[in-house]
Amino acid sequence: MCALLDMWLSGRAATGRDTAEQLAPLYSYIGVGPTYILARAAGMTALVTAWLAVAAGLWGARPLRAGVHAPSRLPGAHRALSLVTIALVAAHATVPYHGVFPPLGGWSTATVPFAQPYAWGTTAQWGESAGIIAVYLMVLLGPTYYLARRWRHGWRTAHRVALATYLLAVAHTLVLGSDFLVAGHLRTILIGAQIPLLILLARRVPRRAAFAVWTGAVGVAAITIVGALGSGLGGFPLQGAG
Repeated sequence: MCALLDMWLSGRAATGRDTAEQLAPLYSYIGVGPTYILARAAGMTALVTAWLAVAAGLWGARPLRAGVHAPSRLPGAHRALSLVTIALVAAHATVPYHGVFPPLGGWSTATVPFAQPYAWGTTAQWGESAGIIAVYLMVLLGPTYYLARRWRHGWRTAHRVALATYLLAVAHTLVLGSDFLVAGHLRTILIGAQIPLLILLARRVPRRAAFAVWTGAVGVAAITIVGALGSGLGGFPLQGAG
């Protein structure tokens, strides 16, 4: 999947239709070269595997209803997809630094929250920092599954916090991702893809909290519909983006 996305993004760059190139005046630190395109492909693939991992985790967390259990393979798929996501995120964060024009600010840009150059602006700095924090949470909390038998109560608490990793990653993508920052099909698809996860979450949380989750699902659905109609809500409208 990563290779296919890399080919697709490279084709867009070759024909001048690439979103990152069109945004270059806004983000002058971007060098749209092969390493940057590969990093974007890895990040987009990581979004897919992370979505699948969260869906598998929510679906297989406990019996759906009395006498009905989720498929037994889901926990294994959840763990495998989580490990793949960690590897893809590592590639997404490090590949750009091996190009001819590495990101402005050096390695601290990708490893230290809020250490990005001031010229990036508050929004971009927040978006990059959200991604960095998500990586650290992913590495620290994701593998806690393997401590489940010895530390079951602590594992459950840590694993619930791990869900914040996915939320931070989505925020990072919507705020800073050059393929999702603008109003277009990819942004609408990403927002809309969160609706099934919210529905699965609502089926798992206590009834007193389910109302808030369902309200969030309706809100996300409304934003998705408005975005699909081309209003540009939440993103920068850009001719030909998507």
